[in-house]
Amino acid sequence: MARKFKFYKQLETMDCGATCLRMIARYYGRYYSLEYLRGLTHQSVEGTSLLGISDAAEHLGMHTVGARLTFSRLIDDIPLPAIVHWRHDHFVVVIEANAKKVKIADPANGIHTLTKSAFLAGWVGDPEGYDREGIALLMEPTADFYARDGQKVSKTGFQYVWENVKKYPDLLWRVGLGMVLGGLLLVSFPFAVKALVDQGIDLQDYNLVLLIGLAWVMLFMSNMFLEIIRGILLKNIGSKVNMTLLTDFMMKLVKLPLRFFKTRMTSDIVQRLYDHTRVERFLTKDSFSVVFSGLILILFGVVLANFDTRIFWVFLFFSVVHIGWALLFLRKRGDLDYRQYDQAADTQAKLLDLVRGMEEIKLNNAEKKMRWHWEQAEAKLYRLTRRYLTFNDFPKIGARFINELKNIVIIVLAARAVIGVDLEAQVAAIAAGQMTMPPGGLPEPMTLGTMMAIVFIVAQLNQPINQIIDFILSAQDARISLRRMNEVHEIRDEESLEEKIRILPRQEDLTGENVSFQYDGSHSPLVLENLNFVIPYGKTTAIIGHSGSGKTTLLRLLTRLYPPTEGHIRLGEMDLSNIKAAAWRAVCGVVMQDGYIFSDTVAKNIALSGDIIHPEKLMIAAQVADLRRFIESLPRGFDTEIGAGGIGLSQGQRQRILIARAVYKQPEYLFLDEATNNIDPAGEATIMKNIRRQFGGKTVVVIAHKLSQAIHADHIIMMERGKIVERGTHDELSSKRGAYYRWLKEQWEWQ
Repeated sequence: MARKFKFYKQLETMDCGATCLRMIARYYGRYYSLEYLRGLTHQSVEGTSLLGISDAAEHLGMHTVGARLTFSRLIDDIPLPAIVHWRHDHFVVVIEANAKKVKIADPANGIHTLTKSAFLAGWVGDPEGYDREGIALLMEPTADFYARDGQKVSKTGFQYVWENVKKYPDLLWRVGLGMVLGGLLLVSFPFAVKALVDQGIDLQDYNLVLLIGLAWVMLFMSNMFLEIIRGILLKNIGSKVNMTLLTDFMMKLVKLPLRFFKTRMTSDIVQRLYDHTRVERFLTKDSFSVVFSGLILILFGVVLANFDTRIFWVFLFFSVVHIGWALLFLRKRGDLDYRQYDQAADTQAKLLDLVRGMEEIKLNNAEKKMRWHWEQAEAKLYRLTRRYLTFNDFPKIGARFINELKNIVIIVLAARAVIGVDLEAQVAAIAAGQMTMPPGGLPEPMTLGTMMAIVFIVAQLNQPINQIIDFILSAQDARISLRRMNEVHEIRDEESLEEKIRILPRQEDLTGENVSFQYDGSHSPLVLENLNFVIPYGKTTAIIGHSGSGKTTLLRLLTRLYPPTEGHIRLGEMDLSNIKAAAWRAVCGVVMQDGYIFSDTVAKNIALSGDIIHPEKLMIAAQVADLRRFIESLPRGFDTEIGAGGIGLSQGQRQRILIARAVYKQPEYLFLDEATNNIDPAGEATIMKNIRRQFGGKTVVVIAHKLSQAIHADHIIMMERGKIVERGTHDELSSKRGAYYRWLKEQWEWQ
């Protein structure tokens, strides 16, 4: 039995490698989430490599071989499906291949069957390159692959939304009741029209016409009232569900590990938040409306069939064609939506660069160059948006034509039925034996009232049909958005659900045992290699070394922003990975060299770690960071707005606020990553003196390039190229005349 190939769409531009592996794993019967495979392939902001895909596949239990192949070997000698390198910066899956055609699954554009020349152009860069070699990754499942259960298919899309909708049964019940009552009221309108024409007008009974007219007005007002109530309830449900989805998304986002944010563009993360507007529109406007439209279609369909079965079948035929026409464009529209999303994120990233980097742009006379970069991205987005809107309009234009044609045909059939046939001629023909009596007798002509009722029904059914088409398009948008949102929910939190230690050992040393670290997987370079160290409690430890030696990376491991690739970091006898990250960071004050200032008041920026601002702690923090003079110069003191939405700050002022933020926590462990490199020597000396006085008896770790900070440290760790080359006090290391001594000489020469 032939296996079915399941296609998956890449969610981001750099997802092609992980998505290709996902499709092949699914082909062999195992489901894995995209986020899980991203981690296995060591995907970064630049994407992944064929080696990373191979590592991930072998981790899943597959046997892989990377090879350079000619086209003839590709179709004759290797098992398919296989992954091939495509157009220098992409990966696709070859599903089937023969001497004339190749079927590929492109994560960006879907499944396509290409001619031999078209495939060679993408694979080896030459349509006639029959003997040229292209890169391929061959893989087959082993017994180990089938021994693994894979992952459970997660609840995605509308199932996830429905679980949130079900939380409001009372509102759903009211909406359902309103729909049924509204539908029954609408169904009574055609009968009112028929009675008005056939009995009121035909019998010239003015009182009956007035009575039917008043009843019609009452029905209309009742239906309008029900529509208003239904609309309010729908917006209520939609808003609540959307708020739940958005809150869940943000709660999940802040729980994710730092690696998630480092491997994605900010614009891409922000773009995902815009997906919620689509979901909200789908919930508040389209999803429940289509239920009501379906109810109206059924009720009016029954009435229409009761009036005239021929007209009912004509209506049904054109309605199916109407909806089928809209479905023809869904696939292409979905492809354009993915591409538009990626391009919108890229355009937003370039716009943010243009705005945030304006100082550097002006200093380097790069205004025109950077504007051109943005304009090129914006032009691509415009073209994609135009194509997307075109494919959005095609179904509606064609549907309008089909709809009008349907109306004309039905009106003509109804008019012909009103006019009727020559009954006397039919009776004479039956008497002469020229025709037989039809079953049920001769048909009676349709009354004018029935025709008007049919015209009313057809006019009323135009909107439900259009709402169904709008629902189909909106559902596609919502499904794509939910897929992107759900991908975030599949990522493992920084802290797993396992029970971790919250109560920390007191006054313990920090030790590292054979600590190594890589940012991008096993084939990326080691940033830290086999580190063994002790950071004694209650002492000041200086970590020094040239740029790129791994000092900041070590600090990130010490603060649990990243876990070590190998080895252990311990607090006393306890492994740091077994301590809850929030509990550890609660006793740590950290100043990173690229620390962030929020658009808020000075006080709230300093007291970031707490909900309530304590004036005493705030004053102590400002005193230690030598901020008092700056605060007094501000128009509103601590309540002055700073950051992007407030007054500008110098680099020195920013660093002072970041130091005050760390001091405000009154931590047991203080980590400073070049925290004073933008502060003048006198200010730096004052701050470091204040820190030594404030944190006497506590652990301070200083990453420094400056001689003054190393000399005053109790313990020094000297790093070079990701390794610790020397440890000891200033006097001990100076006397060795090794790496630290050479660093000292450089410092004296620079001063």
